[in-house]
Amino acid sequence: MTPKRSPISVLIASANAMAGELLSGALNRHSHFRVVASVTTSREVLEAAQSLELDVALISATLADGPLSGYRALRQMHGGLRR
Repeated sequence: MTPKRSPISVLIASANAMAGELLSGALNRHSHFRVVASVTTSREVLEAAQSLELDVALISATLADGPLSGYRALRQMHGGLRR
């Protein structure tokens, strides 16, 4: 008997809310994925990373806060995780 696994929890971060929703819908059609949040700004990325249990974060390089804001959010997430 195969042990039942929990779905992989995913955060989607994209400047384009519609793109995030489309990707969310595509992933949620598969039982082994569960999109827990779809956000558009780096502030929302950081809030979600702190308040939700995430397995994977799909973060666009550019979010609604400007060019390369996804990289900045990722750096802040990584710095906060090491402390």
